[in-house]
Amino acid sequence: MIRTPQTDRKWSPLQPQRASVATLTGSLLHSWVAVTRGAIIRGLEKDRNNSIKIHRCRRSYGISVSQPWSSFKHSLEDEYDDPFDGEKKAKNQMVWLIKKGDAILSSQPKHASIRLCRRFGVKDPRVFRTSLVVSDEDEAPQRYAKIDPAIHYDFTDIPEASFKSIRAGTRGTPYFCAFFRIEITLEAKVKCRVMFDDQERGFEEINYV
Repeated sequence: MIRTPQTDRKWSPLQPQRASVATLTGSLLHSWVAVTRGAIIRGLEKDRNNSIKIHRCRRSYGISVSQPWSSFKHSLEDEYDDPFDGEKKAKNQMVWLIKKGDAILSSQPKHASIRLCRRFGVKDPRVFRTSLVVSDEDEAPQRYAKIDPAIHYDFTDIPEASFKSIRAGTRGTPYFCAFFRIEITLEAKVKCRVMFDDQERGFEEINYV
């Protein structure tokens, strides 16, 4: 038997084989790199354009309300007796819903709200107004008695069963208490809404941004 190199060579199925690797060469490689770089650049530009910016509110926005009287907090000139419950109150007191220096995101408007109670007699008109106050001061004042723009709202067509009924006040006559919410949204303009049972009852828009 004639031996040949082929017959002497022993082959093992466990012998590692060289893998076939596909590579990009020449102009095809450069084209692929260019496409990849372009996608990365466009992605960075998109992230930069969609970035959220934060700026500070330039003014304070609030409403003027009456509060339970406090000799430590309120001035004597604001003291009065509430004609419905007979308790001492302080008028012209400020509640600042959005304050100067508050952070505002460029991606969304600034929102704030407050829950209030409006008292009125059985035969009293049910059309009301609440002063909207804007302040440029770094420290917004605690009280404010000037006449400012106001938001008007009408509860005339709301059933009496929707109000809280008080049997007898200091005058010996019943009265109602309407709980409602004032919302402020700060965008290109200041939008104010009065909400009663999630229904809009008043709207005002002012150019104080």
